[in-house]
Amino acid sequence: MPAGREMDALVAEKVMGCTIRWYDSYEGGEETSKVRGCGCNPIKHDTKSDRVPDGGSLAEYSTQIYDAWEVVEKVRQKGILDHIEERNQDDGVWVVQFCAKPNDAWWHEHAYGDTVPVAICRAALKATGA
Repeated sequence: MPAGREMDALVAEKVMGCTIRWYDSYEGGEETSKVRGCGCNPIKHDTKSDRVPDGGSLAEYSTQIYDAWEVVEKVRQKGILDHIEERNQDDGVWVVQFCAKPNDAWWHEHAYGDTVPVAICRAALKATGA
């Protein structure tokens, strides 16, 4: 799945434990797009184009590193992350690996992406079984 609002919605629901709210967006009397809101995430950016009237907005987990680190912290809180490793391969692809040692044996889940945020999201989705 590529970075973008679909991935953000999936991460919010499956990793962050939020309920996604869908709203019809109208411009000039015609429906133009679906706007997603996340009831458990307060509005953090006044310039977001996806602001919703209930006071929640969907974080940009797959494209913004500061939002992606919230995903890392949530995975850590769930007890399935002891540490995270990330590296840029020679071909410019990022690898993010979540590592944990739940039962005296190391466990690793990794994912790739053209940016660190999307690789974090992919690894988190895999690590949480989504």
